[in-house]
Amino acid sequence: MVTEPSPCAVDLEPSAVWVRRYFHDCLLVTVGVGHGDLTLAGAAVRVVRRIVDETDAWQVVVDGVANLPLPGDIANAPAEVDVLSELADTLDVLAEFAERLEERGERVHLMPFGWHKTCRIDAIAGPRAQQVLQLSADGPGSGHVPPNPVCLGTSALSMRPHGGRRASRSW
Repeated sequence: MVTEPSPCAVDLEPSAVWVRRYFHDCLLVTVGVGHGDLTLAGAAVRVVRRIVDETDAWQVVVDGVANLPLPGDIANAPAEVDVLSELADTLDVLAEFAERLEERGERVHLMPFGWHKTCRIDAIAGPRAQQVLQLSADGPGSGHVPPNPVCLGTSALSMRPHGGRRASRSW
């Protein structure tokens, strides 16, 4: 359920706020978008489509966040960060990602960006029920997606799918 807007929230009809939505047999993908990630949209789509095929997910629910450098995080920040530009780029990446999935026949629901949400997840059990995948535009072979690009642990979040077959999510 979408509850409250953050300062960077996209416009949303008031009738859509505080309304519970149900998603069944879905794959939840939380996409953290960083500077320059538009080039990764194709690779991310290939990874998600592979997971959809493996889990028989009926729908892909995409929730996005902007990975902006925190104040004082000089080591990982570009020389100068234009927050509005980074937020606009994040929206572009999420829209491109969702469009490419839809073009390939996937049912996609893009969650409203910048809104606080409350939800309940009934995820399937098993080792692939939750994964953390990190795709890098800077890394070696940035256009290549390995057969199982799974990076377990608490690294920077790029994509984190939850659920799959027999999973449900209510917002």
